[in-house]
Amino acid sequence: MIEHASRKAASELREAESHRIQALDATRIFAASAVVYAHAADAPAMLGRLGVEYFFALSGYLITGILLRARGTGSRDFARPLGNFFARRCLRIWPAYYLLLAFLLWRNHEHIRDSAIWHILYSSNVLFWLKDRWDPWIASHFWSLAVEEQFYLIWPFIIYWTKRAVLKWLLPALAFASWGMAFALSTCFPGHYNVGFDVLMPFSLLSLAMGATLAVWRLECPQALRGLKPLGYLCIVTLIISIAIQGTAALESFGTRPLTTICFVWFIAVLSTQTSGTLSRLLAARPLVYLGSVSYGVYLYHLLMLYYIVQSKHGPQLPLGLLTFIATWTASVLLACLSWHLIEKPANGLKARFVF
Repeated sequence: MIEHASRKAASELREAESHRIQALDATRIFAASAVVYAHAADAPAMLGRLGVEYFFALSGYLITGILLRARGTGSRDFARPLGNFFARRCLRIWPAYYLLLAFLLWRNHEHIRDSAIWHILYSSNVLFWLKDRWDPWIASHFWSLAVEEQFYLIWPFIIYWTKRAVLKWLLPALAFASWGMAFALSTCFPGHYNVGFDVLMPFSLLSLAMGATLAVWRLECPQALRGLKPLGYLCIVTLIISIAIQGTAALESFGTRPLTTICFVWFIAVLSTQTSGTLSRLLAARPLVYLGSVSYGVYLYHLLMLYYIVQSKHGPQLPLGLLTFIATWTASVLLACLSWHLIEKPANGLKARFVF
């Protein structure tokens, strides 16, 4: 009887995990496109940073939700579900990443072989911070992938070994402690001008942990989420006033990051609960959902495409601008589609061997 209950719980878990909210999936392509636009159109860097922060918030929400559902099966054997979690993350992230890295190392673009070990070990963020420059530039976006991979190494243990009643307060505390430390260190040690402390994982937890907080609060204290809507409106009004006074530079300030993060979390909460709304229906359109599924590839490959379009002697050598953005985005999407069908989707199919 216990075995039957366990199988039933596992079946329900697999069904819950496979039931992805399509509207949320679709938003990924907008976040990825913001990063591509920031790089290819020479737009303000804060636009790309906002795209990454949204990725972090969504990742924190989804990953924590998966871990909480796995924990909810009642199994006291942590080793197996944690091992399967890591296996599933590797199957999703590693194949396309290491294929791209192998190509970059083979071509030795921008002398990337000199820093190969940092990228192989998912520690590119540490490399860029130590150098205080984005070198090699063609791999500069690896910093966020490194942060997420480092996040995956510690987060399951926090979720599994902490009581839920503690988690609902611990996670927002971690979020704002991380932001506060990054803010203080950047103020006290301004020498890192080009690459700030916030590329290091301990100081990049604001969006990740706030997304995770949403996942926990939806289970433990859903009534508290009622206050998220007025808080979201307050943050939007504050951001508008800040932009009116300081211009878009306000969005580059450490001081406004909690405001943008709360707006992102509110947006995720709305999409994950009101699936019948107009916005949810628009975002659930098949083309957008499909683009959302290949957004990881768009983000992963876009600097390689930009390199061949702008810098390579074998490319058109276009100047940065709108046309270059369109060309880079289109090429990245096409390559991401190939990557999804030939590499990522087959690898994802192996996840069935690693159920919680």
